Amino acid sequence: MRNKKSRKFLSILVALSMLVTLCVPMAAFAGTTYEQVTTKGFNPDSDGAADLALGTFMINIDPIQGDSAALIEVLDAENARLEINDVDFENYTSGVGSLSVEPVDDKTFKVSLESLNNGEEYKGTITIKVDAKDCAEGDVKVKITKLSGQLSSGEVVVGKAASGEVAIEVISVPSITEEGGSVTFRLTESVAGAFEAGNESVKIVLPSGFSWRDADVSLLSGNVDLGSAYVGSNSRYLFLDVDKASTVKSVLDITADIVVDDSKAKYGDVNVSISGDSDIAPADLTIAVYAEYTVEVTEDDATTVVAGQLEQEIGTVVVQEGAPGSLFEKRTITLTLPTNARWYNVPKVETTKGIVLDDPVAIGTDGRILKYTVKKGSSGSEGGKIEFKKGKVHLAVNETGDFNIVVGGSAGVKGEATVATIEPAIKATANVAEVKIGMQNQAAGDIEIVEGKAEAINDGKDLLVVLPSGVDFQVTPDVEVVEGDLEIDDKNIDVDDNVLTIPVLGTSTKASKIKISGIEYKVDRTVAEGDVQVKIGGVAVNEVNDPDAIDDLYDSDADYDGLPFKPDIDDDNSGDFTIKETGIFPAVEWAARVVNAKCVTPAPSDASYETIFKIGDTKYTVNGVEKTMDVAPYISGDRTYLPIRYAAYAAGVVDANIMWNQADQSVILVKGDRVVKMVIGSSVMYINGVDFTMDVAPELVDPGRTMLPIRYVAQALGCEVEWDATTQSVTVK
Repeated sequence: MRNKKSRKFLSILVALSMLVTLCVPMAAFAGTTYEQVTTKGFNPDSDGAADLALGTFMINIDPIQGDSAALIEVLDAENARLEINDVDFENYTSGVGSLSVEPVDDKTFKVSLESLNNGEEYKGTITIKVDAKDCAEGDVKVKITKLSGQLSSGEVVVGKAASGEVAIEVISVPSITEEGGSVTFRLTESVAGAFEAGNESVKIVLPSGFSWRDADVSLLSGNVDLGSAYVGSNSRYLFLDVDKASTVKSVLDITADIVVDDSKAKYGDVNVSISGDSDIAPADLTIAVYAEYTVEVTEDDATTVVAGQLEQEIGTVVVQEGAPGSLFEKRTITLTLPTNARWYNVPKVETTKGIVLDDPVAIGTDGRILKYTVKKGSSGSEGGKIEFKKGKVHLAVNETGDFNIVVGGSAGVKGEATVATIEPAIKATANVAEVKIGMQNQAAGDIEIVEGKAEAINDGKDLLVVLPSGVDFQVTPDVEVVEGDLEIDDKNIDVDDNVLTIPVLGTSTKASKIKISGIEYKVDRTVAEGDVQVKIGGVAVNEVNDPDAIDDLYDSDADYDGLPFKPDIDDDNSGDFTIKETGIFPAVEWAARVVNAKCVTPAPSDASYETIFKIGDTKYTVNGVEKTMDVAPYISGDRTYLPIRYAAYAAGVVDANIMWNQADQSVILVKGDRVVKMVIGSSVMYINGVDFTMDVAPELVDPGRTMLPIRYVAQALGCEVEWDATTQSVTVK
């Protein structure tokens, strides 16, 4: 029992001992930290590096427990010990600890810390001055070696050695003329001491034809000890004199005047070479632009416009002075459009360098020329700029290629700006077929019409295809959109002699293509040999000649305010305006022209046709080729009746030789030396003035069609007629 009690008593003692240990404050085991407060960049090649104050570091002990001591040394990037000139210290926490230092040798100091109040947090800082001249480049650190107490061993970086460089730049590159100018350089040290002491710390050399005058220097920051900025005996040389290198990174400005010898100086960039005792970058620099009193005209933000359209925005005209004052005050600048263009909205004007323009006025009556007056010229060290932006124009349908604005006037501006590319509203191509003069039902080549860009063909308008005089459409051709999403009203496509009308229902979202096929021509004997040129236009592609579109654009007095061009209008004071003329460009009608046929030798007078008509059927054939009429043949009084036009065609009469007289309700057909006249409701037919009696008479049927008895017409004009009762058909030869 005694042994068990002893063991139990011993366990209790151990437990109590552990509890006592846990009650001891944890701070008694705390260590020391060394924290970088500042670091110092410097040039080891500079004289200032020989007595250099490095960055500051802090000693932190929390809590302090008794006295401590340590040795401190300063090592460069290659761990070489640097000579210590002095050590400055400061106790941050008063009454907690007292720091003191004393030299051991020229490269080692002893630090002693006396504890004044155990259990409190202690902070203190140390700054060391060293001779870092020619030390290795890289980090400079303080090495602490523990002697006793809580000042533990460690290292902290307090400096960075780097070859010093001075960066030089021009605050702004001025334009100068033969009158000279001024330039300001800014020089910035990469590290303290980058400026080498001496009377040629920096040297700036001008090219031939230029020289320096009246240089000044001002220190913006740092502590470099400056002498002066001065012009050398050779006035092309500018020097900076530095009395003593900096210990704090420095920034300074040098301002100097430039004198120009215009007999030697060359126009363009003025480049200087830079050198000196200090390391300077860059080694050469553009400090100014030597410019003439000239003005350059260019363009910006060029657009694409479409021929034949109203109020289209064009690009920017840029007028740039070569030197300040190149634009003469109280003189004028004019902007002239191409012949077939008109101003709608005047451009917005933006200027720089204090240039002011008066509001523009229109010159002449055609709306092509705007005139501005220079109210105030440019000021400052650089030439000013004028931008004429977002002007709008009306453009004739026949314009293509570059859209150029001519810039002129008396202010000293002369040039041309290409502010847009003109896309044609449409382009047309075609196959070319041969047709004979004096013949009908002749196949011509297909025509393709392609938009210059999306929305070039306007909706709610008609596209017209017009043949030359003496050439007519024999039938209504097939018209379809084969590419893109343009919408046409294919149910209301119409042919009236030599005019094909294509109504447009909806504009495209991508450029579209229209194909016209199944084209047949009647060519009368008045047509000359050669190309058959087809003209394509209409207000669908010629908006500037559309009175309705112009009325919509200029529909009130307010729409005229500030506009340089006003169409010729009627104003009855009702608020409605009507364009007097056909359009803005009344002489320009056609958007495209294309050849799809060529007239060759006239058809022989004995050319033969065999035309077959069938009762009740609008289809008929000519020499085996099927055609379509607008009215079907019928039988009346045992005679076959045909529409006048198709009866004449079958007998070899062309359109030009078919004449209708409304006054006496008569029709005259001419073929060769025969003239045949017939009158509605009369059974008398006249051949070359001689009357012959028929057993039937010509008739009028709905909707107002003249119907002729084909047998009498054919025989009168020298044709043969055959009737086939089985097929109910008539053949005219």
